[in-house]
Amino acid sequence: MNNNLISMRGINISNIYIIENKRFSAKDLKSNQIKYINNIRNLERYNMFRNDIINTFGDNITATIEIKIPENIFSAFNKRKIRIL
Repeated sequence: MNNNLISMRGINISNIYIIENKRFSAKDLKSNQIKYINNIRNLERYNMFRNDIINTFGDNITATIEIKIPENIFSAFNKRKIRIL
């Protein structure tokens, strides 16, 4: 199988975590914050939400998913910061 033909769907979708009203990208999270998120996140709901974005707007959508922690509330915004879901 040619690995050049395999790509992750929605590669241009990034996550922003909102913890205590502060915004963090994944690279800005500290190890204790990552552990906290991993303990309370609803991965199934997140995957369904992310797949809804991809299925609605296509694999090449550039978007940001904002995840409010600990509530696990998801919002999606396009590159112009307009809410799309």
